[in-house]
Amino acid sequence: MSKMFREKGVPSRWLATPAITAIMTMVGASAFLSMPAVAEEEDSLGIEEVVVTARKIQESSQDVPIAITAISMERLESATIRDLVDLNGFAPNVQIDEDGSRGGGGANITIRGISPTRSDDNSFDSPIGVMIDGIFLGSLAGQVLENFDLAGVEILRGPQGTLFGKNTVGGVVHVKRSRPTGEFGGKVRVTLGQYGQQEFRGVLNTSVVDDVLALKLFGTSQKDDGFMRNITTGSDVSDKDYQNYGATVLFTPNDDFEATLTIEKFKDNSGLGAFQTNYNTAPGVLPVPTDPNETDYSGGFVNCLVAPYTCRNDLSRPRNSESDTDNAAELETDAITLNMSYSINENLTLQSITGYRELDEYRIYDFDASSRPFITIERFNEFEQFSQELILNGEFDRVSFTTGLYYWNSEFEQDWATGGEFWRSLFGAVVDNPGGYGACLAGAFAPIACDPGLTSIPTGDVLQILFETQETTSVAVFAQGDYRVTDKLTLTAGLRWTEEKKEFVAGQSYLTSEARQFNRAFQDYADLENTWTELSPKAGITYNLTDDAILYL
Repeated sequence: MSKMFREKGVPSRWLATPAITAIMTMVGASAFLSMPAVAEEEDSLGIEEVVVTARKIQESSQDVPIAITAISMERLESATIRDLVDLNGFAPNVQIDEDGSRGGGGANITIRGISPTRSDDNSFDSPIGVMIDGIFLGSLAGQVLENFDLAGVEILRGPQGTLFGKNTVGGVVHVKRSRPTGEFGGKVRVTLGQYGQQEFRGVLNTSVVDDVLALKLFGTSQKDDGFMRNITTGSDVSDKDYQNYGATVLFTPNDDFEATLTIEKFKDNSGLGAFQTNYNTAPGVLPVPTDPNETDYSGGFVNCLVAPYTCRNDLSRPRNSESDTDNAAELETDAITLNMSYSINENLTLQSITGYRELDEYRIYDFDASSRPFITIERFNEFEQFSQELILNGEFDRVSFTTGLYYWNSEFEQDWATGGEFWRSLFGAVVDNPGGYGACLAGAFAPIACDPGLTSIPTGDVLQILFETQETTSVAVFAQGDYRVTDKLTLTAGLRWTEEKKEFVAGQSYLTSEARQFNRAFQDYADLENTWTELSPKAGITYNLTDDAILYL
């Protein structure tokens, strides 16, 4: 669903039309849902305690001296919260949007006015960290996580660099999934609706070895036909085709040690945002409409100046799309997460968080959004990340601390191809290149190079080729501690040291044919490398005004 569709306040197709939602619960589901025990009447009127891990330790959200919004499992059970985008309005100064030009739930998150420089390119780091079960997601693709079987979501506003590290200048969105219960039970949700909507979600918990090894199996499938028609291709627009399935194993051999391993797969072949559509195409690309009832605005801004004056003057959603290319995307993600915890003694706990993710991403979209093949952009992207974090937590009479080590490595490789009549309109019907690169650079095409393996490019088959790859390696050491001066007054200090190295290589653009778009026949490459070091300090003071209110700086 597009950003515009949500922001306009128009009910989604799941809410605007009657939908059938059946929730079938098997034996033991009450334990799985972890519903709170019934409290005495006087306690029910108080503030419910929500346990968070915003500072790498478990503590009540009411005691955390940072701007945090904690959304509990009970709140997430609401059928209106389908994914992270539906959390808009729960936390102040937070806007979670889906990037319509990036498939697989590409996110564009703004916290306190801080947002990504670009949300479509992996070489740009987002200043908002999105994490799932303690693992930082290095690519914006797949960050709009689906809401099912979640134990809670924590939204931290403001810089979190001391404990969470780089790329958290604006804040952190931390998603936590439910733990295996070790008891047989589960839940199934089936949702049917308009436009061919069919959604199936299920979780099954069981015990493999009583009190030692618990297993959770989970799966989600979402499909629909889309709610708009492409009148040029005859296809449905913004269709949904999403699957996520996997298993989580909880190993608890004794009271001091536990390990949680999750192996899962995401497949998202949903269409890109329906609102990659033409509102006012540049003059000359398409003829000016002559029908006074026509509202596709395909004649460009010139329509504002000549009768029947069909220039767009409002933000109404168009009834149809008219792109010559269906905006399609594919994202396949394999993920492994291992969390381990060991209680050294009653004061010290050691944690290990290991994560690996591999993404294979593809998307193609009609950039001019008209029925003419003017500009079409196609991207192939492979992304891989590995992270390892070791954390030591200490809790003593008046002192508590968190210290740790962090390692990160990621690599990506992206091929771009931009095709259509745009290049022909610039350089002529046929691109001749009899003299190879030299003639191309000296001729009418300068400063764009030409494929040296071609002497000419057929009409309508001109593509601009781009390529980039980057490897990022980051290491960090951090520590943060609290000193309770009195029962009401606490002082906080922290420091993080980070060293990061990036190696970036990009192929300079050149023109070629569709048949040779993957040859990477670049004349030259931009080869960049740099290393940065950074200290991220923190100092704070917290004063407990009452049992339910704190003041912090």
